[in-house]
Amino acid sequence: MLTGNRTAASFTAVVATGNRAKIDLLRSEFAAVLAVPVKFQGRDPGEAENRAEVGYLPAVRAKVGAVAAQLPGAIVVAHDSGFEFACLDDAPGPLTARYLSEHGFDVLAARLVPDSDVQVVHAVAIAWNGAVHTFRHADERRVVAEPTAQPGSGSLPVAALTRGPRVALRRCVKDAVAWWQSTRPEAEGSGGRWA
Repeated sequence: MLTGNRTAASFTAVVATGNRAKIDLLRSEFAAVLAVPVKFQGRDPGEAENRAEVGYLPAVRAKVGAVAAQLPGAIVVAHDSGFEFACLDDAPGPLTARYLSEHGFDVLAARLVPDSDVQVVHAVAIAWNGAVHTFRHADERRVVAEPTAQPGSGSLPVAALTRGPRVALRRCVKDAVAWWQSTRPEAEGSGGRWA
């Protein structure tokens, strides 16, 4: 956990997204890990992800890099995730959001085989003090016969099609915080800040 006085001014982190739900998700995950208060604000990375090579790590690197270039000295965080269904030859993977926007939840759900394997991949990038680090973890889950929630219920609808552990994002966040802690002492005099 980050060290510091909880009565001290809180940090502000910038999330490389214009998606309010993603900002709230990361706020919740970081709050569970951090020992000091952190405020989160969003900053749209524009078309950075679309110009990047397809993949979780290239996507988060592109998003965090685009925003960090605009905000030198700020801590910038980006997140990407995807579902790799074994019954679909690991598709849609890093293109999950695009697949859902083009085909919809019902089309994906109709193609799944109950009780088949699915890997839920999360990637987080953190940029600070001129460096970018990425972290990737995955949860091994199974496809359920009946969804546990309906689209629009507040969670990523595809998650309603799976059961099993949900710890990969938290592991990415813990890794990002540990990296930030390890660099913080040497950068104290550089003006580095959460924003």
